[in-house]
Amino acid sequence: MTKHTEGPWEAVEHSWAEIGIYGGGKRIAGLSIADEATEETETMLGAQMEANATLMKSAPNLFEALKGAVAAWDRVYSTHPLPLEFEDIEFQEMQRARQALAEVLGE
Repeated sequence: MTKHTEGPWEAVEHSWAEIGIYGGGKRIAGLSIADEATEETETMLGAQMEANATLMKSAPNLFEALKGAVAAWDRVYSTHPLPLEFEDIEFQEMQRARQALAEVLGE
């Protein structure tokens, strides 16, 4: 059992200035630019809000994909050593992936 709301998540636009993120049949987050948008910044802030909503609604899929990538790495490289020319960059990136998973899992 995870602490976060299971996916899938959905982004629902409520108005030009507000998007809600829904999962598990309830609103789990919201984005709003109503307090900060002006005529000059409305288009830019609206596009940024939509991009943030897309990232947020994708979080459960990204989380599962990262877990799968780390598990696949562990299966492959537990029996086959990583070639020396790959050790630094790939190892560092896998450590970043593990840290990100630990952060999500509250470890």
